[in-house]
Amino acid sequence: MRDSKIITFAHYKGGTGKTTSCINIAGALAKEGHKVLVIDLDPQGNATSGLGINNQKLETHMLHIMDRKELMTSIILKTNFENLHIAPTNHNLSMANIKTYDGKSEALILTNAIKEIKEYYDFILIDTPPSHGHFIINGLIAADEIVMVLDVGVFSLESLSIFNESFFDFFKKLDLNLNISMALVTKSNDTSLPWKRNYGKEIQADVERYLNKPVFTLPYSEDIFISQAAGKPLSHHNPKSKIAKKYKEIAKKLSVEITAL
Repeated sequence: MRDSKIITFAHYKGGTGKTTSCINIAGALAKEGHKVLVIDLDPQGNATSGLGINNQKLETHMLHIMDRKELMTSIILKTNFENLHIAPTNHNLSMANIKTYDGKSEALILTNAIKEIKEYYDFILIDTPPSHGHFIINGLIAADEIVMVLDVGVFSLESLSIFNESFFDFFKKLDLNLNISMALVTKSNDTSLPWKRNYGKEIQADVERYLNKPVFTLPYSEDIFISQAAGKPLSHHNPKSKIAKKYKEIAKKLSVEITAL
């Protein structure tokens, strides 16, 4: 029986590259022979379309999981890429409405749903929306590890601190841990303004000091948008590109860690 690793990609700020990182690490892991499931927990459905699935023609999707109306086995789809499956989403996911979190039950919907399918996968990667709400809470609680995805904005380190403060008390109340194991700094080579030169390295150093965890920098690349338009992860669209090699490096670290378990 497999002991899958569940990894959630998170940040409450939009545009940092969570979805991009999730689907491209998933593609790299799948290409290495690992069984991978991506769970799209963002109502925008970009992880779904980014893996070549038309998210407007779904009959069942993550709304039915979060409303407790279906089992995970009934919504998971194969992608066109070997070893890579998707639990898809579209904009209807936003209809899932949770009024309160009086106990753990609403926060554990995804955790409980995943239990039935964990044994089939080596990795389960969860893409979360930029918010403080229901979906990111479920994604964080379900995770064995959390990958924070930052960009090179001026307030990157401040936003990491705010993220910790926002969720720490809530997790403590539920007697749960917030395990941030890694950070990714995207668009690290943005030199559109002189003061941004080498800023990616500065952010990387600051985040490493703050987290005391590995931090990877990822360059801005038009290859990302081209591959997304094609509905393919970089590992299957342009594996020789610089950005694809960086995602492969991160996937390699994750796969070495799970092999060592």
